[in-house]
Amino acid sequence: MFSHIPVLGNISHMFYIIMLVFLVVFCVLCLIRIIMGPSVADRLLAANMLGGIAIVIICVAAVMLGEDFLLDVGLVYALISFLAVIILSQIYIGVYRKHHADKKKTANGEKKATHEEIKDTTASGEGEEK
Repeated sequence: MFSHIPVLGNISHMFYIIMLVFLVVFCVLCLIRIIMGPSVADRLLAANMLGGIAIVIICVAAVMLGEDFLLDVGLVYALISFLAVIILSQIYIGVYRKHHADKKKTANGEKKATHEEIKDTTASGEGEEK
């Protein structure tokens, strides 16, 4: 970036390296949160944050190396990371709703229906309304 000015060229290169070191430290902290997170929501948020940090690392490397195609790689990675978080959020919401519904049924004294009971009910026609 400032390669035509000798003093600023060295300072900017050192700044990029220091920034990359901090970003790697943040990646390690996010990995620790993913592993030790107290809840699924914390793990999901840390995974999203890890994706954002990876995008910043790719963009800093693009500026540092002067390679324009890495910015395109960062944009594609941002789209993939966004879609992955949306899909994982939907899975988490579905599991949470099922768990909450099962909890409500057991609190009301109803028994959870097993797979065999559901199959027997539909085979005998008891579940059909007339």
